[in-house]
Amino acid sequence: MRVTAVGFFDRDHGQTGRAPNGLELHPVLDIEFNQAGSTPFPTAGVALQNPGFESGNTGWTTTEGVISTDQNQPARTGTVKAWLGGYGETHTDRLSQSVTIPSTATAASLVFFLHITTEEQTTSQAFDKLTVQVRRSNGSITKLGTFSNLQKDSAYSLKSYDLTPFRGQTVQIQLVAVEDNGSMTSFIADDFAILIE
Repeated sequence: MRVTAVGFFDRDHGQTGRAPNGLELHPVLDIEFNQAGSTPFPTAGVALQNPGFESGNTGWTTTEGVISTDQNQPARTGTVKAWLGGYGETHTDRLSQSVTIPSTATAASLVFFLHITTEEQTTSQAFDKLTVQVRRSNGSITKLGTFSNLQKDSAYSLKSYDLTPFRGQTVQIQLVAVEDNGSMTSFIADDFAILIE
């Protein structure tokens, strides 16, 4: 694993988790799990199909056009990614895949990389939103996180969510992007994984 971050040294003033040499990383800019010679994501038998979208729609259920090779929004790795939104009109995009979380897992996490771009000019109103959800077999939905045009950034960032409460269940991981009728916002996701301990 390789972490790219801005590092600086801070004096000891009783902070929790302080490194012995006082080194702090603010902010973390990137995390690479699969660099040459490194160990890939540990999956312990839980493998997402086509986690980087290089095989197109294989394994994923999406609205039309979400799996994309359009270079106006590059993939984080490879040439394909999931591009939700980006229409600038009232529109909803969906991306989902079913997974079974082992009952024997002591911990489970969903991780993926997300890049948000927007033409919205506001710094206070969330007009366009992306929701990360888990849908159980009975149809109930648990919201893991929400993003909007307010979280635009210049690069991909790592997102991580706890799936431990879903041990022993087959669930659907889904992303839902909703845009209003106005300036467009794009939510670009790539390199998904389920990490199991």
